[in-house]
Amino acid sequence: MDLSQRLFVRAASIVSPNRLVPFAPLGVLLALSLPAWIRLFDPTVNVWREYDGANHMVRTYLLSRAWDRGEWFPRWSPEQYGGYGYPTLNFYAPLVYVLVAALARVLPGDTAIYDAYVVASAGFALVLFAGTYALGYVVSRHKPVAVLAACLVAYGPYALIPNLYVFGSAPHVAGLGLMAWLLVALHEGWSPSAQPWWRRGWWWATAAIVGLLMLTHGVSAVLSVVIGGGWVVALFVRRPDWRAFVRVVAAGVVGVSLSAFFWIPSVLDAHLVQTERLQLGALNFRNWFTIWPGYHPDNWGEQARSEFVQGIPIDVHLGYPHMSTGPSRLGLWQAVVLVAAIAYLGRAWLKRGREANNSATVPVTFGVGMALFLWVQQFDWAIPLWERFTILQLIQMPSRMFGPLAFAVAITLDRKSTRLNSSHVSESRMPSSA
Repeated sequence: MDLSQRLFVRAASIVSPNRLVPFAPLGVLLALSLPAWIRLFDPTVNVWREYDGANHMVRTYLLSRAWDRGEWFPRWSPEQYGGYGYPTLNFYAPLVYVLVAALARVLPGDTAIYDAYVVASAGFALVLFAGTYALGYVVSRHKPVAVLAACLVAYGPYALIPNLYVFGSAPHVAGLGLMAWLLVALHEGWSPSAQPWWRRGWWWATAAIVGLLMLTHGVSAVLSVVIGGGWVVALFVRRPDWRAFVRVVAAGVVGVSLSAFFWIPSVLDAHLVQTERLQLGALNFRNWFTIWPGYHPDNWGEQARSEFVQGIPIDVHLGYPHMSTGPSRLGLWQAVVLVAAIAYLGRAWLKRGREANNSATVPVTFGVGMALFLWVQQFDWAIPLWERFTILQLIQMPSRMFGPLAFAVAITLDRKSTRLNSSHVSESRMPSSA
C-alpha cells in the first residue's frame, strides 16, 4: 500500500463504529453532569466568596499583570503580602492560572477573570466526569456501568460538588480529572495485545498526564502516586508483563521530567518558607478526622478540636448536599457499591473454583483494598500516622483522599469481566489491526 492508502486505513480504524462505542453517549453524559456544575452560572452563587476562590483569582490577576510587564512565568509576585512579595508560582502549580488568565484575555468586561474562572471550573468538572466514565468503561466495557461510575464520583462526597461550591478550588477539580485519565491511560497502555501505535499513543498520554498533574495541583499529584502505583501493581498481578511495567515507569519519568522546571525549585526552596503555618487554625489536620468509633484521646496537645468531628462514618443523604460541615464521609451509594464488591469477593473466595481464581477479580480486589485504605485515613485512628509523616500533613485534610477513594469505588464496578478469562478480556479490549 502507498502512503495515502495506509493513512486511510489508519483513519478508518480510528473512527470505526467499534472504536467510537465509548464516546457514543456524550450527550447523555453532558445531561447527567449538568446538575453538578450548572449552578456555577447562577447569579446567586459567588465563587469569589468561597474558601479558596478569591485566592486563586487573585493569583490569576497577578499573573495577568505580570504578562502586561512582559514576564511570562513570574515566580515572584511583588504585590502580595502588603508589598513584601511572595514566591507564589514557585510553590503553587501554575497551569490553571495560566489557562484562566489566557481565557480572561478573550472575554469582555471588568469581570473577565471571574467569568473565566467559572468557565474553567465547569470545563474541569466535565473533564472529571468524562474521565471517570472512561475509567468505568475500560474496566467494565459496559456503558451503563461506566455512567454509574461517573455519577458515583461527581455526586459523591468531596470530589466535585464541595470543590465547586464550598472551596472554589478549580485546580483541585482539574487535578482529580487528570487523575482519572491517568488511570485510564495506564490501563489501556498495559495490554500486550494492543497494536504498537495504540500503545505508543497511551504511552505519550501517560507521560503528558503525569506532567500536567505536576503543573496543576500538588496534592492531586501526590495522591496519584498512591492510587496510580497501586493500579500498576494490580495490572501486573492480573497480567504480568515486565515490558509493560518498564514502559509505564518510563512514561512517568518522562512526565516528571517535563515538569521539572517547576517542581525542582519548589523542592529546593521549601526550607525558605514557613510550611508549619499550614497547620494553623482550621487548617490543622487534627480537626478533620471523624471520631466514631475512633481513637480520640482527650488532648491532642494543640488547639481545641473542631465541633464538627462527631458523626457516623457514612453520609446518609440520597444526594450529596452542596455544603461542608466538617469531615467528609463515605457517600451512601458509594457504600452500597463497596459492600456489593466485598460480597462478590467473599463469594468468589468461598467458591474456591474457577471464578475465585479468575484474574478478572484483581481490579475489584484493588478497588476494595484501596477504598478501605483511604477510608480508614478519615478516622482519628490515623492521627499517629499523620503526626509521624510530614507528607501526609501536606495533604492538610484527610477528606482530600475522597477523590481517589471515589475512583477506587468506581473500579470495583468490573461487572462484565468477572465472567471472562483474562485472555478474552485482553483481546476484546484492543483495537483490531487494519
